[in-house]
Amino acid sequence: MLDASEDASVGMNTTGRYPGQGYENIYATEMQDDCGSCLVIQKNFSLDKPCIDDRLFASTKSRLKRNVRMIKGIGPQTLLKLTKKRVNSLVDLVYSARRSWRQQASELLKWIEGQQVTKLLETRRAKLIDLMYCFSPEKVAYLDIETTGFIDARVFAIGIGAIHPAENMFTVSLFLARDYPEEMTILQKACEFLQSFDCIVTFNGKAFDIPMIRDRAWYFFGPASDELNHHHVDLMHDARRVLGLKKRASLSFYEKNFLGVHRPLDIPSSEIPGIYTAFVDSGKGNALTRLLLSASRHEALASVDDATTSDEGQDNLALTGMIRVIYHNMQDVKTLHDLIVHLLERSFKTAR
Repeated sequence: MLDASEDASVGMNTTGRYPGQGYENIYATEMQDDCGSCLVIQKNFSLDKPCIDDRLFASTKSRLKRNVRMIKGIGPQTLLKLTKKRVNSLVDLVYSARRSWRQQASELLKWIEGQQVTKLLETRRAKLIDLMYCFSPEKVAYLDIETTGFIDARVFAIGIGAIHPAENMFTVSLFLARDYPEEMTILQKACEFLQSFDCIVTFNGKAFDIPMIRDRAWYFFGPASDELNHHHVDLMHDARRVLGLKKRASLSFYEKNFLGVHRPLDIPSSEIPGIYTAFVDSGKGNALTRLLLSASRHEALASVDDATTSDEGQDNLALTGMIRVIYHNMQDVKTLHDLIVHLLERSFKTAR
């Protein structure tokens, strides 16, 4: 098994912008209503190969039907005996001589065909990533947030990604608070946006992202705030299980070692709270808005990012840092999609 401390990025190209940091296909909107205002920044990522989400999601159904360990009483030793007898699926167990197995197999097959996600999860032998056939790829949201820390922290950016198979495109919509008061607006707008999805994919979202959004929404809107009761795939746990890692690993580890992505110009996550605080203190919120809303935003973004040594660049250090935070979040969201595709592809090939 691969140890999460190993780094397979040696030998990779570490020069230039990392994939996805191009300044094309970026759009921004300033949203304003009675709740307040915020920036919504969108970037379209063209997929490197034709979208296969539909096929991969559908493949989880057949694999689930072959998971005989969903039956109570079937452990590793019993599974080995059944395999020798060529009993390899729930369908085979419907004709088992053991009555309890026949009943369980029949009931599980009904749940699988009826897409009874909650009942299947209650068996404790199926994970949500094994049930992706229950969701349309367009109804799955990929979510990552940025905060000012861990204790008494604020949420200042919420990135939400979605696949568009017909266009072979992945779009990230980032809800950004340019100042502390805009946190309430991005929480409201992001939660409203998420209502059009049935499932959320995160990395460590069960312990951090979703609880943080819920806590901050409760702070602003009270107990009546939206609870985000979506089905939730947390890839931090599923990736370790599917890939056979011995211990937990970061999202960047999976990028380098399994997706072949290296971000040489990326900023460490630990520095993001300080960068945002410096950005707010600098009062560059309006400058960022003008930059992203300008017709020549692509060239302007490139010039600000490259101007790190000149006097003008030093003056815009807070603005440059914030731009890199935006790209960091967008790339993290894109990686969530790439990682689940990789995991499903791996499971599909293993099961064949």
